Amino acid sequence: MDSGPILLPILIGVLTGIGAAAVSSYLGPKALEKWRADQKEKNWAEPRKKLLKDKLTDAKGDGWIRFSKLMILTGTTADECRSLLIDIEARGGLLKKRPEDKTDADREGWALISRQPLSKPGENVEDMEDKT
Repeated sequence: MDSGPILLPILIGVLTGIGAAAVSSYLGPKALEKWRADQKEKNWAEPRKKLLKDKLTDAKGDGWIRFSKLMILTGTTADECRSLLIDIEARGGLLKKRPEDKTDADREGWALISRQPLSKPGENVEDMEDKT
């Protein structure tokens, strides 16, 4: 009895199974990771970007707003907030020093590049929101 014809389909099945398992063990997690990233962008980042864009668009005066206010508005950490601000094409600068400002980090402000192009100075600018 020749075992060749019987072993060939078994061998093909085993190799196909190994190949499918290897591919799905790589592609499955990659697809899940991409889906989660897309959901985070849609459900977490986009609403915060809209809040920042609206706030900076409606800002009084030259459009500068203190960074600490923007973090509170969006409920983000400093790094998350800066990343969102860069995504909406905003730029940072140093606001005029107030008595309560202990370091330059306390003076950090942001404005939309459309209102404050990079060709304009970004130091000792005023946050008109502080005036209200």
